[in-house]
Amino acid sequence: MSINYSSTDYIKTTILITALAAVSSELLSSLATHILIPLIDGDCNNDGKPDISHNIRSKQSKVGKKILYTGEFMFVIIKFILILLFLLLLRKLL
Repeated sequence: MSINYSSTDYIKTTILITALAAVSSELLSSLATHILIPLIDGDCNNDGKPDISHNIRSKQSKVGKKILYTGEFMFVIIKFILILLFLLLLRKLL
């Protein structure tokens, strides 16, 4: 008993899944940036700028002569956590 698999079917499926993953990633990133972050990004210190996106993103650390942009990293972690929470809530609803 031999089973013949067509490699073109696997290639088409792989291309389709890769394209859907890229679009889904862009959609979730846009959701976090344009909807979820503005909902929680208030101005607590009344300086006219949102606290999370301005204060956290501008943080930098120096290690020797190198500058590490730790604020940008922290902002991406916040976005990641928000996306995970959104997906968890979506999963519970469905």
